[in-house]
Amino acid sequence: MKTSTGKRPTRLPTSFKGLTAVMVPHAITDDVDYYNVVELMNRLAMVAHPTGEQEHYLKTLEAVVESHDREHADPLLDAAGSTPIARLRYLVESSGTTVTGLGRIIGSVPAASLILNGKRELSKEHIRKLAAHFKVRADYFL
Repeated sequence: MKTSTGKRPTRLPTSFKGLTAVMVPHAITDDVDYYNVVELMNRLAMVAHPTGEQEHYLKTLEAVVESHDREHADPLLDAAGSTPIARLRYLVESSGTTVTGLGRIIGSVPAASLILNGKRELSKEHIRKLAAHFKVRADYFL
């Protein structure tokens, strides 16, 4: 996370109050601010066993980003659709990726098929791999 001191905690706090000490949820004001909020969201999304308060804080940040995104429409989101699966389908179709290719990206062809058919949710690990492969932010799939 870009901060004025250049420091960031190596471990995220487990309480909502502790997380607000890292960043108070607020309206996004510019691209750097957006990047910082999204980076913190990505870090929270990668927590293996989040506390209830961490999940609540992540949902709060998601609401802030969604509000900002509605006001500053992203053409990629507009073209892709509103759900994570619709966005994935858009990326898969527009890149010419097959179900087998998607399976190679996420590590399982059967899982890829289930995800594309809406019968399975994207996991945090899937999101990490997909974001890296398609060169999009992880929050694109949230």
